[in-house]
Amino acid sequence: DLVNSKITSLPDGLKVGRHLVLVNSKITSLPDGLKVGGDLYLADTPLSQKYTKQEIRKMIEEKGGEVKGAILVKE
Repeated sequence: DLVNSKITSLPDGLKVGRHLVLVNSKITSLPDGLKVGGDLYLADTPLSQKYTKQEIRKMIEEKGGEVKGAILVKE
């Protein structure tokens, strides 16, 4: 849970067993090989303002990653 954090990036190969919550963070990119076992929450982030949830999922998959649950970009 990184709600309201100033973090702008995450390490390559990051694996999260359940949900990854980045709401209202400064995240501007997602790492190569990101694996999320649940939902990915990106509401109120630079990523959610620039991309749709379909574009974000495609971006993650093209980098060898996966989100098993939903990608949420708006609250």
